[in-house]
Amino acid sequence: MGVFSKIWQSAVIASMIATPLAMAKVTIYMCGDSTMQDWAEGYYPKQGQGQDFHFWFDVNKAAVVNRGQGGMSLGGGSKDK
Repeated sequence: MGVFSKIWQSAVIASMIATPLAMAKVTIYMCGDSTMQDWAEGYYPKQGQGQDFHFWFDVNKAAVVNRGQGGMSLGGGSKDK
């Protein structure tokens, strides 16, 4: 048996052991402004991009936390130049 074959077999065995650990439930954090936030039903049809993002994932494998918040701004600055 060659060295490469032993390395390959070791890598396969390691991946078989590590895969269940890597497949644990993950959390996806989303942040942004009003274009990302969850809007209350009273604002329908207004909806942020992240509001329905969780529908794309199996709830047993991923959790989506949307931290989008309207009214925040990163741009701008002083108008006095």
